[in-house]
This record gives sequence, structure tokens and C-alpha cells, in this order.
Amino acid sequence: MTSRIKRIRPWLKNTMATRRKMN
Repeated sequence: MTSRIKRIRPWLKNTMATRRKMN
């Protein structure tokens, strides 16, 4: 579970940045 969170952490930041660029 810890490995997934560590991998999702950077993905979450990318998703937020992409949403801001799209909007």
C-alpha cells in the first residue's frame, strides 16, 4: 500500500496541474 501511495503522490500533483491547464 505504501508503494502505491508513493507512486500516486506524483501522479496526483500532475493531475492537479493538468486540470488547471485544461480549465
